Amino acid sequence: MEHFHPAGLRCLHCHATWAEAREFRTTRRSQLTVYRCHACRGIYNLYSRTIFEARQLRPAQVVLLVRGVLKGESAAILARELEMSESWLLFLYTAAYGVFMGSVFDGTVWVNLFGRQHQGSIRGFVATAGVMARR
Repeated sequence: MEHFHPAGLRCLHCHATWAEAREFRTTRRSQLTVYRCHACRGIYNLYSRTIFEARQLRPAQVVLLVRGVLKGESAAILARELEMSESWLLFLYTAAYGVFMGSVFDGTVWVNLFGRQHQGSIRGFVATAGVMARR
C-alpha cells in the first residue's frame, strides 16, 4: 500500500485515515477491497487517485505491468502475461513509464516494442498519453 499511497490510504473526500473506514465490498473483476468512510460515507480503494483507477486490473496484473515497465519488456510479452490487448496495454505502459521512470520513451524504443508498421500513429498516441500521465 505504501507504494500507491505513501502518506497512507485516505478517504478521497474528507481525508480521514484508512483506519476510520470499514470494508464495504470487494470488486468483482479486480478483487479489490472497497472501503467506506465512517465520517463522510465516501468510498475508495487501493487504486483511487493512481494511474490504475477505474482500470479493473487485478493486483497481480499491476505487479506484472510495473515489473515489465521497469525491466523494459516488450509489449507483446506483457500483453500475453496480463491477458490484455496490445493497444490497451500501450496506454497503461506509457502512463506507467511516465510515472515510474519520470519520462516518456524516445521514438526508437517504440519501434523496438511494436515494429515500424504504425510508427507515426504510435508516436502521436504516445505524446498524448505522456501528457495525460503527467497530470
